[in-house]
Amino acid sequence: LGVWVSTDNRTWTRQEDDPLFTGFGPEEIASFDGTVVIAGNAPNRGGNVAAVLTSQDLLSWTLTPLAGEAVAIDAWIFGLSSSDSRLFITGQHNLNGVDWLPVVWSTADLSFWIESFMLPAAGGPNDQFGLPGTVYGVVEHGGRWVAVGERVLPEGWDATAWTSDNP
Repeated sequence: LGVWVSTDNRTWTRQEDDPLFTGFGPEEIASFDGTVVIAGNAPNRGGNVAAVLTSQDLLSWTLTPLAGEAVAIDAWIFGLSSSDSRLFITGQHNLNGVDWLPVVWSTADLSFWIESFMLPAAGGPNDQFGLPGTVYGVVEHGGRWVAVGERVLPEGWDATAWTSDNP
């Protein structure tokens, strides 16, 4: 991972590498609440950890696992978006060692992250772990959140949209 900065979009200067960059796989970048956020995946104890690198000055960086190191292993990031009040990171998370579940991580302050799984209705098929799949993006529209992605059904992949009144 390398970070380049520019004041005119024509001339770019590479910042000095930070040791936190080693092994980090960036997926998306955004600016949120005065902070640059790079969402990606970091190696950890043989697994893959969904994490963010954050910086306000582009010189010093902080690496934060999205759900704590014990829980975020075997999670992958695929998207990053924001509303006026929240930052959303989307992807998939393997909790049971078999299925990759669609997930959204969200935060209002970059320090406390909420992990939300896209689960089917209780009592329905696959209600224990949900259907395998991936969330690719989230937007806020009309006071609701809409997530798009795909699920794995017995007959194959299925494009899916989820909605929520809660962030």
